[in-house]
Amino acid sequence: MPEPPGGRRRGAPVRRPLYAVLVLLLLAAAALWGASRLAWSVSVEFGSGDASVPRVHTGADDVPALVPVALLALAAIAAVAATGGWLRRALGVLVGLAGVGLLVVAVRPSPPAAQPVAGAPAQLDAVRHATAQIPWAHTLTGLGGALLVAAGVVLVRHGPRMPRMGGRYQATTAAKRAADPDKELWGALDQGDDPTVNRD
Repeated sequence: MPEPPGGRRRGAPVRRPLYAVLVLLLLAAAALWGASRLAWSVSVEFGSGDASVPRVHTGADDVPALVPVALLALAAIAAVAATGGWLRRALGVLVGLAGVGLLVVAVRPSPPAAQPVAGAPAQLDAVRHATAQIPWAHTLTGLGGALLVAAGVVLVRHGPRMPRMGGRYQATTAAKRAADPDKELWGALDQGDDPTVNRD
């Protein structure tokens, strides 16, 4: 059968999208984990004697879904390698929807960082440091969401044609055995078997 231009048969496994999806999911997990560790907002709490104490909220505090979605991205790496067909497309839809949700969270304006009414210099420095982290936290969240959306699109489009991890080794081994029957005969002799038994 003649091959189409480019030398790839229709329906042949495509490997580049598989590697691209794995990298996208890994980068998304790293970005979301980083966003969960950065400051997301600052609030003021009042202690004894009406003393104001600033409290820094991390991404894991204000957006609890960051860490679970990062774990989902890591689990999706194993799922992509182990599944195929429509399961990959379903996984792509799930990953893409999670990415869209994170994009919405990332563009949502955060409340302005609250300044303590009165505080020690160390507290004020902590507030300024946290305020500087907030834009980066939103940026990493948006980046992680965009990477998940990209991975989902690639899975939906190319998922069924992607090879399974390890499938190439199995196919190559089977092809070698089928193409070299004499080697099987010699292997049987080495193991002490009689290859002529039950042969026509």
